[in-house]
Amino acid sequence: MLSPSMRASLRAENRIHFSLTRTFGSAQWSSGAISLRQIAAVLNERHIKTARGKDWTETRVMRVLGQEKAPLGSA
Repeated sequence: MLSPSMRASLRAENRIHFSLTRTFGSAQWSSGAISLRQIAAVLNERHIKTARGKDWTETRVMRVLGQEKAPLGSA
């Protein structure tokens, strides 16, 4: 059984993937051609909040997606 915080994190991650696929297309998203800053901007434009009800930042997107560091050119 998942804890409430883990369920919230999974829901947030699912919302990110759904929104990104609709916005950028699966080929562009899966190729890594999108920066973390672009991802955060799209999520904020669509009023999709983090599990804690905050706006998205590059760091928050990176943590949810499980990346160790931001891709080059995203800063």
